[in-house]
Order: sequence, then structure tokens, then C-alpha cells
Amino acid sequence: MTLIVLALLMTAAGWAATLAGLGARWHWVLDLTTHWVVPMALGMLLPLILLLALRRWKLAMLPLVVVVYQLFYILPLYIPPGMPAEHGPVIHALLANVHVANRDSTRLIELIETQSPDIIVLLETGPRWVESLEPLREKYPHQIVEPRTDSFGMMLMSRHPISHQLVTYRLGDAEVPSIIAHLNVTKESQTHRLCILATHPLPPMSATYTKLRNDQIKQAAELLKTPGENEAPSQSPLTLGSFSQSILLMGDLNTTSWSPSFKPLTKTKLRDTRRGFGVQATWPSDGWPMQIPIDHILASEDLVILDHHIGPDIGSDHLPVLLSFAVKK
Repeated sequence: MTLIVLALLMTAAGWAATLAGLGARWHWVLDLTTHWVVPMALGMLLPLILLLALRRWKLAMLPLVVVVYQLFYILPLYIPPGMPAEHGPVIHALLANVHVANRDSTRLIELIETQSPDIIVLLETGPRWVESLEPLREKYPHQIVEPRTDSFGMMLMSRHPISHQLVTYRLGDAEVPSIIAHLNVTKESQTHRLCILATHPLPPMSATYTKLRNDQIKQAAELLKTPGENEAPSQSPLTLGSFSQSILLMGDLNTTSWSPSFKPLTKTKLRDTRRGFGVQATWPSDGWPMQIPIDHILASEDLVILDHHIGPDIGSDHLPVLLSFAVKK
């Protein structure tokens, strides 16, 4: 097989995956192809380099088009947003899917002790995880704990008081929990109201699971929409409050921001906190260069994002997300 044929076969595979992603709204298998934007761009570099080295300039345009198309989705994440001149005290948050089968809690505890986040959202926590994290209760006395033996237990741990809390199974029909919590965050003698929505939809392993995931994300987006001028805030027990407070959505959403399933969240007043900090892939933890970003933190517009980075391996198949933010002045 000549190098030209090899390069063209690789290019054809890249074109097939790219075109398949255009049909993501109509079939769950096609939706899966939308997540691998970075691996696809990297994969197309090899045939591009081969064809350029062989001076096949016209043929080289074929993989180049795929690379440019994928960069259209990647590069905006590296454009830093405008930073306000002044902001309030810095607040730190940690999101981690610990993996239900992970029995090593020491690395997570070390990360928490090193980073000292104000707010922690943990996913896939069972009774054993609740027990192993008990030594942290003194530092994190305010907790919402929903342990499960499957992959959908969750915990919220906070240094700051929780004024209202709700564990709901009413986001979609998957019957997995989500947490809504209202926190009074006090730092440097300043108190700010913060609402946390933690959720973990099902993975897209079938048409049924994909629909349940999509419905849960849509329901979360509905909660995050700000009422219009003539509308009153919802009085539902699922309400996120008066909309005068800041909001963070934190979760393993089992999708990337490049999938149509993520689009309902882009129509809310929240923004992706990765913007300006890069792709920030989290899963699988040991799968570079095939890692994709499925663990997300979205923030309301009144918050300024100071830092967003991926933490070290904690023994899970996911890498943790660390966020530093503050309230705009």
C-alpha cells in the first residue's frame, strides 16, 4: 500500500466521521461522532503531513478541510473573555466523578486538602464513599448526601451554610437524582448567594439512554432560563430561586459542548467556564489523545471565571475539574 493510498484512506475516514456528525440530531449513533473533535483534528494531521511531504498539494486540501472544520469548534475555547477590572473575593469549586468502582479515596482527599475548595460536587458516590469522606466533615460541615449503589449517587460538600436544599428525581424520566442547593458564601466579610445545580444524566449507550440524557439536560436548561419581563419566577419546588443570585451548574453531563444535546444549555444565561482555558478534556482519564470534555461547570453571567483547569488522576475514569471564580463588581 503506497503512502498516498494510506493517506487517502485516513482522510476518507475523517470525512465520513465529520459528515456523520451533521446527522447527530437524528440518530444517537451519529451523535457520538460529534464528541471527538480534537482526536479527529489530530488524526487528520498525519495524512495532511504525508500528502504535503509527497507534494500532492491538491489532495492535501482534503484532510486540511477537515482540520480547519474541527478547529472552528476548538479555537473559540482558547479565546480569553474580557476580564473586569474589579471583582469580589475568590471562590473555589471542585467537580469530580469519583467512579463507583474506585476504592482509593486517599488521592481525592489529598486533592481536597491541597486545593481547599469552598464547594465540592462529587458524583458516583456510594455508601463507602460517604464513610471514607467523613474525616472531611469538620472542614465541610454543610453537606447534601445522596448515596447509591449504582453510578448515580452524588454529594455536595460546602464550607458555607446551605439555606435551602432539594434532592429531586424530576429532571427528565431517568429517575436519577439531581441536587439543587442555595448557599450563603461568606468570604472576606462579604456574603453572596449562590445556587448550585448538580446533575448526572445517563450515558448515551443506546437510543433510550440518549433520549433520557437529552431530556434531563433540557429540563435543567428550563430551570436555568431567566423569566421574561412580564413573567414571575417559577414557584415550583424545583425553582432556582429569585434569579437575583449567582448560579453554577456542575455535572458529568455525558456529552460535550459540540453535541446538539448540549445546545439547550447555550440558550440559558449560563456560559461554559472552559472558554479562555481550552478544551479541558476529562474522560477517559488515561485515554489521551482520545479524551473528551464531558464534565462541565457552567456559570451565570454575573460571575467572572479566574481559572479553570483539570486536576490530577484520583483513581477514577474521570479527571476532576477545578474552578476559581468571583462575583463581578
